Amino acid sequence: MKFSALTSSQDSPLSAIQPGSFSIIYCTMCISLLHTRTATQVFSKCTFRCIHSLELILRADTATSHPEAAMLFTAIALSNRARTLRNLKISRLVLGPMQLVEDAVLSDALWPILALPICSLVLNLRWSWDLDNDLIHAMAQAWPDLHTLQLDNRGSWPSPSRITTYALEALVEHCLVLSDLHIVFNGETAAESCPRLDDAKQPTGGFPAGGKQNSHIWIIYVGSSSMGPPGPLALLLSRIFPRLTSLKEDLLYCHPRSPSPLLREVMDLLTLFRHAREQERLALATSFSESAQP
Repeated sequence: MKFSALTSSQDSPLSAIQPGSFSIIYCTMCISLLHTRTATQVFSKCTFRCIHSLELILRADTATSHPEAAMLFTAIALSNRARTLRNLKISRLVLGPMQLVEDAVLSDALWPILALPICSLVLNLRWSWDLDNDLIHAMAQAWPDLHTLQLDNRGSWPSPSRITTYALEALVEHCLVLSDLHIVFNGETAAESCPRLDDAKQPTGGFPAGGKQNSHIWIIYVGSSSMGPPGPLALLLSRIFPRLTSLKEDLLYCHPRSPSPLLREVMDLLTLFRHAREQERLALATSFSESAQP
């Protein structure tokens, strides 16, 4: 396993890089740069024939616009034409306040990396985002081995998010090993699923996500997600994430805060539904045991 780190605090030294000069083989690579545009310049001149994991650390205190983000993700995808990259992490090192931009990063900025066999995508940048269901559905279908999806839940998102509970269903249906989920979504759309959940005549017996469930996820980091009516949301989440115990708004353990009243109500209902299912399973097991006795 090889590891390489490239660090630069200015743009000028990297401008001398010639195309092809980074046409080398790496298994794992960590790069620390100042600006998004600098990273784009570097990746546009690189060819990674067999890279497995890539970590990019940005140190600028200004959020990236949509065109800059689109060029960055395109450059990353084109630098690995062999399509070997499985783990991609892009984070921001500076802990101070972020200077947000009005031009939020849209879904099409991330479409280029769908060609890569991603198993882990971690974005921790505190950028402005406006992603949608189509992108999450495409991710779920393109990355069946996805186990980690962290979509900058501490960033700036529209309220409500254009990612809805239908996107969560897609992740459960297609990403069977997903165990780490950070996503800002619109929980108000869960109410639209209630008639479908109660329809036992459906082929999936009224279950969402094609009748599939994810038993790997215990916690979802939801950021500024809108919780919507607590009852329908808790019902849907309990159906597709039967072991879900907690929804957390922030990953900053050093600055904990109490959950909002709606979020607390959703979590209370999740606990209630989980206990009800446990009682049902116990009753069924007892009934089966008694019927099996002569």
